[in-house]
Amino acid sequence: MRHVAAVIAFACNPMIGCTSVDAVTRKVSTRASFDLACPSEQVRVVRLDDDLWGSGAYGATGCGKRISYNVACAAIGATCQIAAQAASDAVVREQGKP
Repeated sequence: MRHVAAVIAFACNPMIGCTSVDAVTRKVSTRASFDLACPSEQVRVVRLDDDLWGSGAYGATGCGKRISYNVACAAIGATCQIAAQAASDAVVREQGKP
């Protein structure tokens, strides 16, 4: 049992590049700042579901706009693919507007 715990601890050691939810949130925030044309300190990111390794859906708001992202991360390593999700015909939609 001790060996299994040691293997799991080593496999998810941040020193070898495992992705954390905090790291993914920072990456999404940086991407949203660009997509929303909004300073990063005004962007708020929320995790919309609870997938493994930081993968899943994220939402970002800032400067009166909002956007959602689908994130796919590798189990081992720091690679994540971040794709903006279109809402109707536009990727970025003004809050409170149809």
